[in-house]
Amino acid sequence: MLFSRFRVSLAVLCCLVCSASAWYARGEQTTAPGDTKESIRRAEDAVIYDARGVAQIVEGKHDQAIANFNEAIRFDPTKVAYLLHRGIAWIAKGEYDKAIADCNEAIRVDPKSVAAYYSRGTVRIAKGENDEAIADCNEALRLDPKSAAALYHRGTAWIAKGEYDKAIADCTEALRLDPISAVAYNHRGDAWYAKGEYDKAIADYSETIRLDLMSVAAYEHRDMIATAGGVSYNPVANFDETILLDLKYKLAYCRRGNAWYAKREFGKALADYNEAIVLDPEYAEAYCGRGTTWVAGGAYDKALADSNEAIRLDPKSAESHYNLGTIWGVKGEYDKAIASYNEAIRIDAKYLNPYNDLAWLRATCSDAEYRNGEKAVELATEACKLTDWKNVGCLDTLAAAYAETGEFEKAVEWATKVVDMVPEREKPGYKKSLDLYRAGKPYGPQVE
Repeated sequence: MLFSRFRVSLAVLCCLVCSASAWYARGEQTTAPGDTKESIRRAEDAVIYDARGVAQIVEGKHDQAIANFNEAIRFDPTKVAYLLHRGIAWIAKGEYDKAIADCNEAIRVDPKSVAAYYSRGTVRIAKGENDEAIADCNEALRLDPKSAAALYHRGTAWIAKGEYDKAIADCTEALRLDPISAVAYNHRGDAWYAKGEYDKAIADYSETIRLDLMSVAAYEHRDMIATAGGVSYNPVANFDETILLDLKYKLAYCRRGNAWYAKREFGKALADYNEAIVLDPEYAEAYCGRGTTWVAGGAYDKALADSNEAIRLDPKSAESHYNLGTIWGVKGEYDKAIASYNEAIRIDAKYLNPYNDLAWLRATCSDAEYRNGEKAVELATEACKLTDWKNVGCLDTLAAAYAETGEFEKAVEWATKVVDMVPEREKPGYKKSLDLYRAGKPYGPQVE
């Protein structure tokens, strides 16, 4: 499930910063009557360091932010907001235990700090400790039943637990309390997406963007819905908007490249992947996407170079290993093709393509040394299971696999199903295979 792992986005970080800073808006004073000039100066210095740190979080300069928050805390170690702000910087760096330590200290300083509890809950979501996160948000809501932030953070934990209706209820209540909360709309959109209610998800993501034009996550999620085929939506235009917001946003270029690829606009896809790589020469996903596009265009040497680079940068890229399998198969290097397909399956046991393509190679390879009907049947069966026995390509592969084992009755059975499933214009090609099986002949290298 797309949203089963919580990702701390810039929007969430900014929201946490604003929430923690709300202590000032509620009247907390940096100085008190009777303070000495020295204590006033120290308090003023702390505010300056804190303000610098907050700006640096937004700029992505997390180490510098932490250094400034350290100074703010040195000047005033009892200020809850400074501790929470430093905790947010630790979250951005993925240093979750340090973030929790800062939240714990904030709670020690002020046991009634609502922001400290739901901020700690946010960290626990990132760590996968969803029950503990819910408990923290519950405590925040006990302290302040009207805390919209505590509600939508608890909603995020419900999403991670698969409790989508509870997430929607929490985010809806958060929006009743704070009708202009972009984060609450975004989280509710995540829950609608997870439930398969794509139109409602699109509506919430669009509202997120209306309230916060810089909410890149909402643009991303709208595109993912379109890519999944959930609604009629233009992912290219969606990422045009994202790129206009941030011309240096590499992920948007990469995702728009994916959208162009899906539309078979390979030249435009390559241009976007190129731009993503210019922005980040170590961006594995862009090399993988460009490699996939080179394969589709028949530029196998270029595809080989990009796929190898993607694997160097990200050895767990199942798609890149799959691409290598395709490339080696075309080049006739079947040992390498088999090894690459198997590695893709090892990395992602639910990845359909390597199962089906390796099964096809094992069933029909022009070199008899590499044909193995039993393994082909095993792989093709797994591919059919992954597609709930509804994918024509996988069923066709299964028929060829059974023919290679000599089980022609089963080959005919599955090939007949395929012919029945495909549109009329595609039937002649599949009937050619069916006639072979009826004649007791395997597919082998004899049918182009």
